[in-house]
Amino acid sequence: MTASKDFDTARFEVIGNNTLGEFNRPSGVAVDNKDNLYVADTGNNRIQIIDSKGNITSIGKQGSSLGEFNRPVGVALDNKGTIYVAVIKSIVTFQIKSDGLGG
Repeated sequence: MTASKDFDTARFEVIGNNTLGEFNRPSGVAVDNKDNLYVADTGNNRIQIIDSKGNITSIGKQGSSLGEFNRPVGVALDNKGTIYVAVIKSIVTFQIKSDGLGG
């Protein structure tokens, strides 16, 4: 993804009713090699993933078990597809595979 590539920002609002594409205190962002945008949606306790066509999915929910976050504030990716999520008190790692969320 280049800095000049624009996402349709009119589709996204900063509110917190937990609907996909709507954010509550978004913080960290990352982009993978397929131009997917990952947003740490802090207030909704999830990571929202927006692909280059504008399709939106999310991972996580509030909690402290596997696949749950307590206020994620940062997100990063490595070249193997591992997603690193920084939450208020710890760092949680997930690996996204082509068939869904892995461990």
